[in-house]
Formats: sequence, C-alpha cells, structure tokens
Amino acid sequence: ASSAAASPQSATSPSTYSAYTGTDPKPLPPPPALGPANTAIADPTFGTKILRVTDENTQSGQSFISIDAGFFRAWNADSTAIKLTGPHGDGYWLEFDPSTFKVGDGSSQPVVHPLPFGARWEWSTIDPHVIYYLNGNQIARYNTVTGVSTNLAAPSNGDPVGYMAVVVGRDYWVCAAAGPGIQDTWTKIFCVNPSSPSLTKFIDTVNKT
Repeated sequence: ASSAAASPQSATSPSTYSAYTGTDPKPLPPPPALGPANTAIADPTFGTKILRVTDENTQSGQSFISIDAGFFRAWNADSTAIKLTGPHGDGYWLEFDPSTFKVGDGSSQPVVHPLPFGARWEWSTIDPHVIYYLNGNQIARYNTVTGVSTNLAAPSNGDPVGYMAVVVGRDYWVCAAAGPGIQDTWTKIFCVNPSSPSLTKFIDTVNKT
C-alpha cells in the first residue's frame, strides 16, 4: 500500500502527546461492538483508535497475532506493512496504509500474504520490502515485492542456525543462534552483514572466541 506519511527515518517524533498520562487504574468498560476487518473503534476509556485487522472470514477463520513477544518488530521500515503469525506458527504479512488507517486493499476482506518459511522472521529496519529469515542452515533475505529469496551466509564450520533471524541496528548485522541446542541452551551466535554477505561473525560464548 502507498502512503503519503513520512518514513520513520525522516519523521520527527512529537514532543507532546494528547494521550492520557495518569497512572491511576480505570474501571473495566463493557466490550465495544466489533465490526468486520478494516473497521475501527475508539477505546471506550482512553479514546485511542483501534483497527480490526482480521476477523472470522480471514484465512478460513484462523486466529492471528501480530508478534509473539514485545521485543520483536511488528512493523516494516516505513509502517506500510505488518507481521502476522498464524495459529500453527505460520508466517504472513499484510499491507497497511497509515493515511487511510486500513490494511490490505481496504475492503472488509483483506487478504493476508502467506510466507513459505513460518513466523520466525524479522523485518528489515531500512527496506520496507525486505524480510530476514532462516533458510535451512542459512540466514536468508526475502523480498515481498518480487517473492525472491536469497541466501546470505551460513557458519563455515557447518553448525546449524536456529530459532530466528534478528536484525541489529540499521541492518548492520542479521544474527541467529548457532550450533546444537534449543531455546535457553544455545551458546553460539552467527551474524552476517546483509550489505556485504562475505562479512560474518561467529561468537562462541563458552570458548570465548
């Protein structure tokens, strides 16, 4: 989707906000009536505008969340697309138009875009059309416009990469856990510079190398 809004790289953050700044608890209001996808409601307590992105008609009624943890990137580089995760760990993305505050084609049945590599991926911080993900033993790049995937690099010692690709800074590095292991047991990190894939780092925390 196109947007006349400034990109995060050129926009200036406001110094003041009209939102409520108190810390006192508020009573739980009755739930507002929800319309179909691409309709908005106002938060009954704070007045915040909330967009319904998916509904019972989306992808045969599947349930979606944006991301599964607060430290992952839900929005692409210029806030014109969002990440969605399906109920089986499957990955999707969906256009967002900040000028109209609508997703997809703006209709009541926006179509999500499935990805062939699941939900453990992350948006580029500088290119709104680029996704980084793990492709077997490789850290890879995917372009949402062309649908083309490109392998960037893999550990030279043959170690597998695991969990998910994580973008560091303005795409300075893309990193992943490496070596055998599961969550909370990995001891190695492999990183690649996506602009110059020949530049890599392999960090072994146990052996301090």
